[in-house]
Amino acid sequence: MLRDKQLPIRGFVNDDFISKALDQIPDGKHYIIIEPCSYPNSLDYLADGNTHIGLVNDLKKLRGLEVWAGLDLNMPDEYWKENLAEDVLIARKPE
Repeated sequence: MLRDKQLPIRGFVNDDFISKALDQIPDGKHYIIIEPCSYPNSLDYLADGNTHIGLVNDLKKLRGLEVWAGLDLNMPDEYWKENLAEDVLIARKPE
């Protein structure tokens, strides 16, 4: 639901953070890593991908920084496309 914390893997990147991310993000699923933020600020993307190898590499580059990570948010291909799911948060990456 929208009240659930989006990008639930939060904290400073260290070995425990990387292990937690690997446990919670399945290999082959799209993930994103952003800087901590709050509305109305826009998301500052640090990394994204869809493999555990990429996830580990991205997190190693961000070691020591505070980040939020998780499964990629549901984003339409075009801003005008409608998503009728009631439990979906829609975000869009800047171009």
